[in-house]
Amino acid sequence: MPTTEEKMPFDWRPYAWHALVCILLAGLFVAGVSLAESRPFTADRYIDFLAMAVLAGGAGLPLTLGRILFTALRAPIEPDEALEPEARSRRRQYRVVYWFGVAMLSLGAALLLLFAVSIGTGHGEWVSWFPSTGRSRYRFLF
Repeated sequence: MPTTEEKMPFDWRPYAWHALVCILLAGLFVAGVSLAESRPFTADRYIDFLAMAVLAGGAGLPLTLGRILFTALRAPIEPDEALEPEARSRRRQYRVVYWFGVAMLSLGAALLLLFAVSIGTGHGEWVSWFPSTGRSRYRFLF
């Protein structure tokens, strides 16, 4: 009997490294830009690096979820000829929704990485195109 989508065993361990890879990727990019611009690492920038690490680690979650959906899309399935027409149509709709989910989760991860690198390097102009009200909604007092 072929394995279907709902009978697939799931092991989360191969996906756990996405957050670490995103933090490492953003950290290397921020360090490279800082060295290229000859900007010193001051005590004031440590909070920016912490925010960068949190955002980059958060970018690993959508990547993980997108990879889980992509793995479900690549799973072996029963041939369409063995299904009723309604089930074939439903399968196509599910596949379209899964592909849309993979695309949106990848886009979300890319945006989080862009914001993380922008904060870490201190280049706010890289995300100045993002809609804003012109004032900070939240006021943090450190």
